[in-house]
Amino acid sequence: AIYENNEREIFIGTNRGLSVLKHKQFLNYNKSNGFENVKVTSFSPAGDNSTYIGTSRGLYCYKNKQFIALKQFDPYSINCLLRPDSSTLFVGTNKGLIIYGPGRFKVLDKSSGLSSNGVNSMARYRNFLVIGTNKGLSFYDLNTRKLTNYFIENGLIDEEILEVKNQDDEFLWIGSKNGLLSFDGVQFHYYNIGINNNLSMN
Repeated sequence: AIYENNEREIFIGTNRGLSVLKHKQFLNYNKSNGFENVKVTSFSPAGDNSTYIGTSRGLYCYKNKQFIALKQFDPYSINCLLRPDSSTLFVGTNKGLIIYGPGRFKVLDKSSGLSSNGVNSMARYRNFLVIGTNKGLSFYDLNTRKLTNYFIENGLIDEEILEVKNQDDEFLWIGSKNGLLSFDGVQFHYYNIGINNNLSMN
């Protein structure tokens, strides 16, 4: 994972910790200066010149070269982060989706309607939070707070969703284990990858 904050610091997440590039110099962080030697998976702005850092062992907040471990996330391996506004952070984990904010810590998992507990990616699309999981695609309506799931029988080519990206609220692009899809708000379109890595629409 790579991320640039408002102070033009470049954050580089690795399998063994965190490096920050500023003024052409690297600052490497490990257990001796407040950061565990863990896999860094994701970043998100946290406001007030601070940064959320998702790891395989929970969530940190970085500010002024210091790390604060958010202890309520310790049991979770975090895969992705999305902060659509100043009051809410969506946290994709190995145990479901966490909705985090002032006085709020809500977990959505398979028991509450999510397609799977393994959340790989997220994107805001129109009035939905789109959640790519390892067993399907979930649309969380930000107004009604209802979940709608999509599987192979609903138009997916496979159910291991690796990445989702919003293109100007017109198309949603979906990268899965077996190919590429787009969604126009009504139906899915599959793009076949040929032997020369050329794409064509099916």
